[in-house]
Amino acid sequence: MEAIPATPASPTLREALAEPGVARSLLGLFLAQATSTGAITTSVALSSILVTRITGSAAFSGLPATLNMVAASGSAFVAGMAMARFGRKAGLFGGYLLGACGAAIGCLFALAGSLPGFLLGSVLVGAAQAVILQGRYAAADLVPAPARGRVVGTILFGSVIGALLAALLTPWLQGVSNSLRVPAIELGWAQSAVLLAVGATLILTLFRNPGARQGAVRAGRLDMATFLSTAARPEIRLGIVNLVLGQSVMVMLMNLFPIHAIHHGLGLSTISGIITAHVAGMFALAWLSGGLVDRFGPWTISASGGALLLSGAVASAASTSAIGLGVALYLIGLGWNLCFVAGSGLLAKNVDASIRTRFQGATDVLVWLCAGGSTLGGGYLVGLYDYPAVGVLGGLAATGLLLLLAVTWVRIRSAQGRDLASS
Repeated sequence: MEAIPATPASPTLREALAEPGVARSLLGLFLAQATSTGAITTSVALSSILVTRITGSAAFSGLPATLNMVAASGSAFVAGMAMARFGRKAGLFGGYLLGACGAAIGCLFALAGSLPGFLLGSVLVGAAQAVILQGRYAAADLVPAPARGRVVGTILFGSVIGALLAALLTPWLQGVSNSLRVPAIELGWAQSAVLLAVGATLILTLFRNPGARQGAVRAGRLDMATFLSTAARPEIRLGIVNLVLGQSVMVMLMNLFPIHAIHHGLGLSTISGIITAHVAGMFALAWLSGGLVDRFGPWTISASGGALLLSGAVASAASTSAIGLGVALYLIGLGWNLCFVAGSGLLAKNVDASIRTRFQGATDVLVWLCAGGSTLGGGYLVGLYDYPAVGVLGGLAATGLLLLLAVTWVRIRSAQGRDLASS
């Protein structure tokens, strides 16, 4: 009898790291993720204050973040096609470089008091943001499947380092602002440009294009009818709502709270510290969230995320102190983290492999668009009723998530009970 050749075993994480260039590439992605987070969170969060200064009204404070999200939703598909053709390295380098140019343009036009020019910078930074987020998948391509969750979580943990870096640079930024007699908030966008340029350099010098580790799954078509029929399934619908509401509530409150903080006499250093606490909530436990979903299930983690979003939104509406806002934004970040991980897990588990990548991409577009719409509407509410109205709106959205979770769980349990009774 002819011997059947043995199937080669999948390499371990240690063996993968021993391959030429893998450890160096992961280090480059980790450091670049840190610099990009320090740049983008600072620039986007300060944009609401800048627009209020330029226009003299808070009614348009959510406009730059909205354009940022719309640009991100469009560039996500373009980034995927570009990386498929030219490789991850070229795509990521181009994204960081685009972001650096956008932040520099935003700084120059903000100093000139030009709203259209500043919004152009916001659009370019938003387009870059979606490209930079593809670094998670680049990291996953470098390691075997069983280690991808840990590696991606570690890369996301770099965001915490970036937020701390931005907070530590704030006193230096204010010193430079005083010596140059340039407003510190506008100069913050110049700092973001420098950090993104550093990220581009790290990608160029340390990262290598990963080899293909993907499984051979034939891609299927994803038309509107297929998308809607797939999204109608309870588990997938809950996953989409987790992603959409979690992102919309988090982005809206994160981008608009600086106006509330300024109104109550909090300075730039304090705002930067609050943003650091928020980013810590978003990413500090990124390495642990996936394990929590595996252990306790997406239903429990979704409920926990919704409850934290609700608590953070209400606390942010009621708080005027630095400590109160810091705690509120931390809770919002942690709630987003749990909703994001649980929602992603539901899609990864329940969507057919042949359309999974395209379905997730289409869902991401919906997520970015809804987040942009929530920020635009939230900015309008701030102009009419002040920030507490936005906190209440975020609380209502989180409550809606919890209600949908309860209804979906009851329906699924009822269907399982009917199946057991009929068998």
